[in-house]
Amino acid sequence: MKKEYDFSRMKAVKNPYAVALKKQITIRLNSSTIDYFKNMAKDVGIPY
Repeated sequence: MKKEYDFSRMKAVKNPYAVALKKQITIRLNSSTIDYFKNMAKDVGIPY
């Protein structure tokens, strides 16, 4: 896998089905679960 790709020469088209691929849901989690994932994201260096 390359570290960087050059997409400037490609004629990309946005996926017209992208909206149908994801659906928003609501999930109830307790505080300790949320804290666990926040800390995991912080440790790995990704935004929560």
